[in-house]
Amino acid sequence: MAPFVRPIAALPLALFASAATAGPPVQSNLQAVALLKAARTEASAKAAVKSVTEACRGKLRHSLRDHPPLLSSAQTMAQAEDAGVRRAALDLDRCFTPAKFVTVVAPRLADPDPQVVAYAAEVAARLADPVVVAPLLEALGKRKAACLAPGLEKPEVEVCVWLTYAPGAALETADAATRAAAADAAVAMFAAPYAKVREVAVETVASARLARHGAAVEAAAFV
Repeated sequence: MAPFVRPIAALPLALFASAATAGPPVQSNLQAVALLKAARTEASAKAAVKSVTEACRGKLRHSLRDHPPLLSSAQTMAQAEDAGVRRAALDLDRCFTPAKFVTVVAPRLADPDPQVVAYAAEVAARLADPVVVAPLLEALGKRKAACLAPGLEKPEVEVCVWLTYAPGAALETADAATRAAAADAAVAMFAAPYAKVREVAVETVASARLARHGAAVEAAAFV
């Protein structure tokens, strides 16, 4: 993946995706949609997503790419009552272009479960497309006060880490205004009382490639 996603925060969340056992091989678009619609539990959702994702890598990759009924099913999964099902839906990114999949990811940046929010931000970083920057910055803005205050529980700190880091992973082809917005939001996180948040904030500012922030990055004692 480009840009690189930091393993320091990615590993615990990535374990979620790797543990799934695939269901039956998908032979058609109709079967792929049906598998997602039938997923009601975390285990069945993981299995369905793994099977569908394998199909999106295989012979059905062209017909499944941005397939409207599949996207609709992914959006529905991402709104399920079970947090495990919602999070499983985020691993369907292989089947869609970023412009389509952001409709699945963006709402989860406001999920009531902080682990789902953190994973949604990780997936946004994995998409590495400027289309995810605006919803990421909106989510970070809403949590700014919390991220700058001491005493957060670890899951909430991870949310702050990923919301600060993910915009930087999506700036490679972003325009100047988008890069500036991401950098400004990250600079504000220099004051966070959490070392990981400050560290990834520096990385995001550096990814923005703006001369006006060069001195701030160099002066950061926590780099």
